[in-house]
Amino acid sequence: MEVAPGLGGKQNLSLKPEDAPGPGACRLWFPNRKRADQPPPGPCASLPRNIPAGAWVLHRAPDGKRLLRLQ
Repeated sequence: MEVAPGLGGKQNLSLKPEDAPGPGACRLWFPNRKRADQPPPGPCASLPRNIPAGAWVLHRAPDGKRLLRLQ
């Protein structure tokens, strides 16, 4: 997992491999929500322009080599 600069790394998201989006996809993740209440993954272009406060953007590189990037 890679955390974008400026986000720090102090919050534990407790992600399981199946929580990550597929290659080239994104997913909003809300740390205070249950796993079953998280929005599904999808195309990064479909994310809202303004990411809700407290949400993390999970992104997997299109080649699938980098496991996950948090933004």
